[in-house]
Amino acid sequence: MDKSSERPFPLLIIVALYFLFGFSALLTLFTDKPTDWVSISFLLVSYGLLTKNVLALIALKVIVAIQALGLGFGLIMHTLFGGDGVAQMGLGSFQFEVSPLLLIFVLILYVGFQLYVGFQLYVAFSKETEAYIKTT
Repeated sequence: MDKSSERPFPLLIIVALYFLFGFSALLTLFTDKPTDWVSISFLLVSYGLLTKNVLALIALKVIVAIQALGLGFGLIMHTLFGGDGVAQMGLGSFQFEVSPLLLIFVLILYVGFQLYVGFQLYVAFSKETEAYIKTT
């Protein structure tokens, strides 16, 4: 068995995460909460990646590119509109301030999301993933 026919382990991690996200979104169909159709499409992407569908790899690259663009946009907006450490947040007509401790927590989550998007970028555009998908 040659190296390109083995499933790369990072790809299996992405498939498992996408399956979990898609399955949890699918469960919202049975509740009165709004359904996230984009997350449900993760089920199709994970199935396509397991069955070596080239369109699933393209979909993975598009999803990751959109996430990276959103991450970059968020970083640019944070740089341009940094603030003084106390965030003014609003929900409808309600305005409230957020403590610096909560901002630090959000920053930690943001850095974690950056690492997650970086990992997805690595998997989506790696030669091992492309070699695996293109073998039949």
